[in-house]
This record gives sequence, structure tokens and C-alpha cells, in this order.
Amino acid sequence: MSNASTSSPEAAVNEKQESKRKRKNLTKEQLEILEAVYARDKYPHIEERLKLERPTKLTEDRIQVWFQNRRAKDRKKIEAEKLQQYFENNQAAEYEGNGVDSGNAPSYSPTKATQSPERKNSNSGSDISDIENLSCGESPTE
Repeated sequence: MSNASTSSPEAAVNEKQESKRKRKNLTKEQLEILEAVYARDKYPHIEERLKLERPTKLTEDRIQVWFQNRRAKDRKKIEAEKLQQYFENNQAAEYEGNGVDSGNAPSYSPTKATQSPERKNSNSGSDISDIENLSCGESPTE
């Protein structure tokens, strides 16, 4: 017969909590070693990871996970930089030619003069700002 305590939902939760790995912070020395290897090789082969076990006192699977997380951190940083550059370039292009210094430009200025063609309603050809400014029963004043 099975033990009643192991079949209960509480026991299953306790077993899961016990089997879950506790988070361990890496030491400065471990990080220095891993970062030095990462600077040379973002995808170290198994042999290289096995060689890192002794100086870092980490298992190969923890080293592998560290490299996976480190690459993810790089990707996230690169994507954030690309997004920032995209917005900066679009903001500069929006104010270019309008006599406005793009360095001091507000992040968003909804004026008719600077609205892009994408803001036009394709069905009627009227400006979206005209539609947004309408109350029930009013018509545009153009």
C-alpha cells in the first residue's frame, strides 16, 4: 500500500519544494573566471566547461546555465540598445526640417504639421485628429 502522506497534495508540494535548487550567488572570483572565458568564447564546448569546474567550484551543468543566462543578458541589452536607437532616430527625423532642435524635442507632440501619413484614415482621407476632436453630431470645420 502507498503511504497516505505521499499521495496528498501537500506532500507533493513539499517534495517539489525540497527538490527545487536553492539560488546561490556566485563569488567575485567565480564571476571573473566565467566572464574572462565568456569574453573569449560565448559558446564554450563541454571540455572547456569541464575545465572550469575546478577553478570555479561549480558543476558543469551550472556553468552551462550561467553561459546561457549570460548570452540572454547580452541579447536583452542589444535589443534595448536597438530600440533606444530606433526611437532616437525617429524622433530626430520627425523634428528635422521643422527648425526644432531634436536634442530638446519633447518625446511626443501631436500637431497636424508633424503628423505622418500613416495617421490618415484610409477610408475617408480625413485626418484622425479631426475625428478625435469630434463630438456626436459635429462635422470637421475644413
